[in-house]
Amino acid sequence: MAPAQEITTQYAAGEAMPVTMHDGSRILLRKLDPSYDPTDRAAAYSYLRAKLAQGEHVTGLIYIDEAGADFHDVNKTTATPINQLSYDKLTPGAKGLEKIMARYR
Repeated sequence: MAPAQEITTQYAAGEAMPVTMHDGSRILLRKLDPSYDPTDRAAAYSYLRAKLAQGEHVTGLIYIDEAGADFHDVNKTTATPINQLSYDKLTPGAKGLEKIMARYR
């Protein structure tokens, strides 16, 4: 992707905003309304399909499973920001990498 000027926009919750892309094409963004319930999976899927059929791309928290496991707990991520980790923590070496990769086999 070629470097380009950042595209930004601001619009109210529940409203739609056309946005012109770098190539001249346009997309229509729809910000979720504050009354939207992101905990209903079936309704979220239905809402997305309906808005896509109208040519709109929905933005915001579309779905969340509050009973599901936390991403950081599942993946055992660190609370320390990555840019503050020491080199040895970021590069586990061949044996450490093999141990990490074993989890995904």
